Amino acid sequence: VVTSRLPVNDLQQRYGDGRAESLSYNDVAIWVPDNRNPGAVNYPSSTPDIQKEFAITGFQDLDRSSFSDALNERLQLVGPSKTVFVFVHGYNVPYSNGVYRIGQLVADFEADAVPVHYSWPSEGHKLSYLYDRDSVQFSRDGFVDVLVQISESEADSIFIMGHSMGTLLVMEG
Repeated sequence: VVTSRLPVNDLQQRYGDGRAESLSYNDVAIWVPDNRNPGAVNYPSSTPDIQKEFAITGFQDLDRSSFSDALNERLQLVGPSKTVFVFVHGYNVPYSNGVYRIGQLVADFEADAVPVHYSWPSEGHKLSYLYDRDSVQFSRDGFVDVLVQISESEADSIFIMGHSMGTLLVMEG
């Protein structure tokens, strides 16, 4: 995950809706339960049930160089296509929800690619459309920086998916 959000003191969210001046890089492991309908993201409750609910099972902060190293290591483990799948979440999405969504997409599509989630600072509220739109504009340079970094990796191709307002960020980038 690469994000332009400010960190928070919440182990479930890790990042809030504030706008950071520099990018943060994370290596996040996600548990995707087998017992769910395709397309569904069963968000964790206060006492997660791993039989039914998603969970973050590992989290490590990285710097820019370590992110590139991890990306290249994982590209060696995917099929011969060496594809990076970049997902950009939409409007009204907290940090962890975007992380769970990319896990769902990779699992359901059995994607033979290295997933990278770009998380821009959505306020995560239905009434915050204007804040989110402005956050997309704020995040454009960081998103472009990430795409350039990925293009300089050992990837042969980059597949980018923007959802909802995330498509505005993809288009602007």
